[in-house]
Amino acid sequence: MSRLAGLLALALLAACAVGVEPVEPPARGAMVLITLNGLRADAIGATTPNLEAFRQEADWAGRAIAASSWGAPSLASLFTGLQPWSHQVLHYEQARLDPQLRTLAAALGEAGWRTAAYTAGRWFRGRHGFGHGFDSIAATGRGRRPAGHLASLEEERLFLWVDLPVPRAPYVRRDWLENRLGTDLPRGAPGRLKEADLLAYDFSPPGARDRLAAYYGLNVAHGDELVGRLLEALRTSGRWDESLVVVTSLYGEELGEEGRAGHGASLARANLEVPLLIKLPSAFEAEIVSPANQPVGLVRLWATLVEAGGGRVSPAVAPSLFSEAPTGVLTELYRSPEGDNRFAWIEDEHQLLRVVPFPAGAFDESPVFASPQVRERLLRWRPDGAAEEISDASRADLLGRRLELAWRRFAGPAASPAEVRKLPPWSRFSPPPDGIVEPSPGWGFWVHSSAVRASGS
Repeated sequence: MSRLAGLLALALLAACAVGVEPVEPPARGAMVLITLNGLRADAIGATTPNLEAFRQEADWAGRAIAASSWGAPSLASLFTGLQPWSHQVLHYEQARLDPQLRTLAAALGEAGWRTAAYTAGRWFRGRHGFGHGFDSIAATGRGRRPAGHLASLEEERLFLWVDLPVPRAPYVRRDWLENRLGTDLPRGAPGRLKEADLLAYDFSPPGARDRLAAYYGLNVAHGDELVGRLLEALRTSGRWDESLVVVTSLYGEELGEEGRAGHGASLARANLEVPLLIKLPSAFEAEIVSPANQPVGLVRLWATLVEAGGGRVSPAVAPSLFSEAPTGVLTELYRSPEGDNRFAWIEDEHQLLRVVPFPAGAFDESPVFASPQVRERLLRWRPDGAAEEISDASRADLLGRRLELAWRRFAGPAASPAEVRKLPPWSRFSPPPDGIVEPSPGWGFWVHSSAVRASGS
């Protein structure tokens, strides 16, 4: 308890000293966040005319790295600015967002914004806590309600989140969109591929991977249509120029790159690398300083939107895109289908993947970052979107140290999930443990945003 008290005191001092002031001038029109599910970064192009047109118009168009390859922890990171271990939305049975955490909607509400959400999927509403801070929540449905809301937009300072459940499975066969792909699915092909079909997908028959890509492409085209309707609705309202618009995806999809399909089973590039498109208001003076040719952590979007909305950002969260930050990105996947925890550090074109097994049935009691059977792989991300394993012992060692430093900085002591859940949220953050030397500039000392509220800073 004395250690925790000391950490809290340090947290309060850090919060008072280095709180981030909002950028000037803050956005005054609507702030629209559109999130897809399963849209890969390499999916935007000729088959997605609406997304491609928006990419050309965006003030910042690049790639982001999701905090995880599964929707719930990735959304929790986007909504809190925290890494998965810090917000503790880890797996299917532990997918509730702690109400003590300061969500994106809550932070914007404190800054005077009205907040509304249109959601799809059971993880993103109700008892799972992702609705905290929203003034109103409704189902996305087929997109007509959020489009109607945008088309009749009148109020200033409205934050509107629209969650689109595409292009992830089920992959629905939409013949009317096949002309976009330049190929036809064979006659007699199923009308849809469910998530269970992807888990058991057989890549061995000739053309099997191409057929899977065609199904996925049809869902991408459908998602492009939905995004196009939303953007056109906002233009119709006459509030386009003064609005801030973000389009991204919570995670990507594997299409057979390593013999897998779907998401949530690994930290492969196809699962993590997603598009990030940002249009700023026409009179907005602040600029995004992160280079568009380098991937950024999607977790940084929290601070970006709160700063743009005139809110105050605590040092607990990942820095905004309006400020300089190191290029490395940490991603996490807990209790994977293969019975392990997975961590990745992505920096420039390299990815260090660390797999940490835990005893069968003992996830809650096992320290998630400690195991005598740790496995590591070093991969290079090629320009064509693929990833290849390489051998470079010195680079692997360097990236491994950075991965561990980043995780421990976010996570504090390497405790088990059961032990962490017993602690107050602010005590999950601590300085790096003794003996770990920082190999490159980091993001500094991070504290929990509830400590900032408690301090009155």
